[in-house]
Amino acid sequence: MIGGSKRSTSLARRLVLIATLWSLVLFAVGGVTLSWVFARSVRQSFDDRLEVLLEGLIAVAEVGPGGVLVVSDPPGEPRFRTPLSGWYWQIETTGALVRSRSLWDQDLPAAAAETAVVNGPSDQRLRMLSRAIMIGDRIYRFRVAGDTEGIARATARFSLTVVSALSVLGLTLVMAVLFQVMIGLRPLARLGEAIKLIRSGEAERLDGEYPRELEPVVAELNSLIEQNQEVIERARAHGGNLAHALKTPLSILANEAERDDDHRIARATRRELPRIERLITHHLARARMAGVTSALASRQRVAPVVDELIRTLQKLYERQGIRLTRGDTHDALFQGEREDLLEMLGNLLENACKWARSQVRVSLEPAADGFDAHVDDDGPGLPAEERERAIERGRRLDESVPGSGLGLAIVADHAKLYRGRLVLAESPLGGLRATLHLPGRLVTKPPTDVAAG
Repeated sequence: MIGGSKRSTSLARRLVLIATLWSLVLFAVGGVTLSWVFARSVRQSFDDRLEVLLEGLIAVAEVGPGGVLVVSDPPGEPRFRTPLSGWYWQIETTGALVRSRSLWDQDLPAAAAETAVVNGPSDQRLRMLSRAIMIGDRIYRFRVAGDTEGIARATARFSLTVVSALSVLGLTLVMAVLFQVMIGLRPLARLGEAIKLIRSGEAERLDGEYPRELEPVVAELNSLIEQNQEVIERARAHGGNLAHALKTPLSILANEAERDDDHRIARATRRELPRIERLITHHLARARMAGVTSALASRQRVAPVVDELIRTLQKLYERQGIRLTRGDTHDALFQGEREDLLEMLGNLLENACKWARSQVRVSLEPAADGFDAHVDDDGPGLPAEERERAIERGRRLDESVPGSGLGLAIVADHAKLYRGRLVLAESPLGGLRATLHLPGRLVTKPPTDVAAG
């Protein structure tokens, strides 16, 4: 996620959603247009049929003896002979009216337009075509009408067919777009995996073939990685030069302090010179670690390092009655350098031994993205409000205990470089628990007696 609490948006989801919305709009417009065109075509065909029937009716109408209009051969539509069939014709003039048998004893309503929709017998919706014809000296009004229910049924069937077809086509299109997006965005997923490898230390640059559109991005990222590496190398070189430059003055100060053994300043110099050398070594180690991608690529077993530290510190603190033990039989693979693991765990164990009354215990536990190394002691512990201050650089919570106050700060700094953390809490032994969370994974190992005597 980018931007803290802002919710991330899937590019694939966005593309599919846009394609789906556009498809819905286009298919809706297309479906309405097709239905309208079809309905218009059906109405036009219906009107053409009415026109043919009307012309046929006019052709067979004759004025007989006495001025009576006679339809000798009505149009050949069988429904004109079936009562209330929905198809009717009618001829009217002043004082006279001739109608089809289907009208029975009812009349077609008058309409102002030649083509109109009217209500016929039995409340049928009729489409009626009218025309006024002069025969002899009189005007006759010819009307032909047909039921529009057929138009409605045909239009409804066509609309249903269009909706079904467009729905299937739309679903197929959306699936095709989804497949296309998945295939099209696969290089981006590959690019993301390659960047993860660089961050984890398993690769130093982006290699492989990418689409033409991504080549400028890959080139710029490689350039940025190289530039960053050059800056780090220069910084490391400057740090090394500074360390070498300080070695000579420190050696001179150490020699002079040894010569003047009884002077107070000499004693203070001898006491502080190891601390200065330790600080220089620590910060040079940080400079060495910064930006070295291969550090996270290495794997180190944790149990041998813990056992080695327990044996060493047990000899140093045996006279104080401190017993160092392992609280489990697990082993872990640390994703980093062995020297850094030694320094972090060594500082935690040394700090625990300084404050413990009689016991220090080390245990390993699995964690979500790595493992936790717990260092517990049975000392006085720390109040909750003092635990954060304890890992601040150079903070001394008790001046009576020897040390520079940098141990926990060094551990916290190193853990951050490995994307880990140091957490202080109350120990089950009654003292302080220092939990070092590091990248890697927990594995089992045969039980061993790691308590040294």
